[in-house]
Amino acid sequence: MNIRDRQGLKQAAAEHLKHAAYDPRKLTVLHGGVIVGIALVLSVLSAALSQGIAGTGGLSGIGTRNLLQTVQSVLQLAYSVLTPFWQVGILFAFLSMIRRQPAQPQSLLRGFFRFGPVLRLLLVEGAILMGLGFATAYVSSFIAIGISPKLMALLEPVVMAMMEDPYLDPTQMLMEIPPQELLSAMLPMLVIFAVLYFACAIFFGFRMRFSSYLVLDDPQVGAFVAIGRSFRMTRGNCGALIRLDLSFWLYYVLQALAVSLCYVELFLRESTPGGVWLPVILYAIYAIAILALDWCMRPMVEATYALAYDSLKNPLPVVK
Repeated sequence: MNIRDRQGLKQAAAEHLKHAAYDPRKLTVLHGGVIVGIALVLSVLSAALSQGIAGTGGLSGIGTRNLLQTVQSVLQLAYSVLTPFWQVGILFAFLSMIRRQPAQPQSLLRGFFRFGPVLRLLLVEGAILMGLGFATAYVSSFIAIGISPKLMALLEPVVMAMMEDPYLDPTQMLMEIPPQELLSAMLPMLVIFAVLYFACAIFFGFRMRFSSYLVLDDPQVGAFVAIGRSFRMTRGNCGALIRLDLSFWLYYVLQALAVSLCYVELFLRESTPGGVWLPVILYAIYAIAILALDWCMRPMVEATYALAYDSLKNPLPVVK
């Protein structure tokens, strides 16, 4: 199997899906349904807690209000922390499937079974992306100052004051600059930062593409080892991976449209708390669209990527 043979990968994926012991469509719908269902439950609980918080006015209700706010924050934090571990479970399920190993609903829990290694991988990847953010912000600020005399003119008094007094807090001086004027002067820097960060994030994202597969696949692999192996596996293959992604363009476009409905629903819920029906209808459409994609298209996507990983981890010997 060759990652550059997209048609061959998809044909092989179709054969694995056809002969899978457990219906892969049920796996993907179960995986997506759990996320959609938990998000819905949390949304309802959050709305109920918000109503409870609004009804605890005055000093007499401060204890109840703090308790409800704490519960609301803990629920959101738990969802944000635990969701990535559930997300990686689908990778292991389809990796097992294309290797003719049992792939059952309990395979989706693999991320929780390998909680420590997956958590360390998520933290390391997050630290890398955060470091990229700081580095690109530093570079873009220097470039912007060189090409934007307006920004230099605004920041020069602040810089001179800090040079005279190293302990000076520049916040007050920056707040004295009119916001519109500061934003207009910083626009070139923001554009440069966005372009640089996007390019770097895409590069590192593709190079770390198979880190999660490696951590789930081998109990002995740690976060740094997984990232290093992923870099070696993708060396010279990023172009093939991009072309493979583009071959699934319809799936990603439909997924983006469905997710946009979820954001519209969230905006309407926050901006028009009295109108409940439109957000509910939009969320229902989003849920139906996501589950339809999970049933119709996602099994092929997940199986193809699992085969791509396997082909790079265990390449066939070159026949001379």
